[in-house]
Amino acid sequence: MKHKIIPIKDIAVENRERKVNDKKVHELAKSIHTLGLISPIVVTSKQVLVAGAHRLEAYKLLGLTEIEARVLETDEDARLVELDENYKRNDLTSAQRKKHMLKRISEIKLRFRNEIYDQAIQESIDSKNLSPKDKQAAIDTALGYREPDTVKPKILEVAKKAQNKLEKLAVEVVEGEYGCTQRAVRDVMRAEKKSATPMITFDDPEKKDPVVMIQKKTKQQIRKLILTLQSDIKSYSVDSKELNDVLTKLEELL
Repeated sequence: MKHKIIPIKDIAVENRERKVNDKKVHELAKSIHTLGLISPIVVTSKQVLVAGAHRLEAYKLLGLTEIEARVLETDEDARLVELDENYKRNDLTSAQRKKHMLKRISEIKLRFRNEIYDQAIQESIDSKNLSPKDKQAAIDTALGYREPDTVKPKILEVAKKAQNKLEKLAVEVVEGEYGCTQRAVRDVMRAEKKSATPMITFDDPEKKDPVVMIQKKTKQQIRKLILTLQSDIKSYSVDSKELNDVLTKLEELL
């Protein structure tokens, strides 16, 4: 399977099991206008659409003439991808859909966080809300490299604002992809946070368990290593996808 840019007028759309939802197309168009195309459409070697009908229509709505696509080598591969996409979109139980939605949010955040954090924190600097010398500390705090209680309140405030901006963008993308409301997406995220195991805290900073402190430091170092590796493999071909998936799953466990 290879990636290429294809003229939209050359893509053939056959009868599909999933009908295009106009409302979803408009929502997806807003997301694409803001973030660009996150997931390329999928076509056969003869440029017949396999997956991504809503994305294709959103591109047409925006007046665009070309779109990024993954080109499948065989018709059998194409059929399997279409079946897989129909399953993911239509046949999931409520619990499975929520799980898939959370995974998608995580993928979007991992892909865009460096860009969004840098942009949001630079905006705070431009508005004189943060000193330029504190930019890296704010980025590190947003990424989780620094504990909140080790930075100045203003740095923490700006870092949280950057995190909120990234979350908002992720919610908007998922809203468009799943055809649901932002409220529904946020409800799923809140439920996930409530079900998460709470962290052990200590009232007196002087009495913090040294083992817990070492574990936190180790997690921060692992996150930093994962980010570095993900950045490095961007320059490689699609064959690196498997490694990138492993890194994503590893970070989700931290």
